[in-house]
Amino acid sequence: MGPLSFGDMAQSYQLLQRSTALKTDLQRLTNEISTGKTADLGAALRGDFAGLSSVERGLELTRVYQTATDEAALHTAAMQSALEAVQTQLDETGPNLLTALGAGSLAMLDALVAVAGHR
Repeated sequence: MGPLSFGDMAQSYQLLQRSTALKTDLQRLTNEISTGKTADLGAALRGDFAGLSSVERGLELTRVYQTATDEAALHTAAMQSALEAVQTQLDETGPNLLTALGAGSLAMLDALVAVAGHR
């Protein structure tokens, strides 16, 4: 018995099929290189999305931490502003209170405390 061979039509069909597959692969790979994104993420990861999920979780945690940091900065700025107001009032009223205490004048001290309470 002689060796097996493909007929002319079968061989032509096989070449056409392979040529089409190569063109499709070339187009897909060119698109992947130009965009930097994989066309079929599932095939590229071989069905293991654990790494991708980990990266996405990390990104989401980073967003949450950034929001918490922004809120803490606002809270801290408000507290700092309040402390500066207290410091300003103490700087204005403190020396007068010490003078009144040193003079032993309760009436002057009461007047200073009343004025300081309205600021």
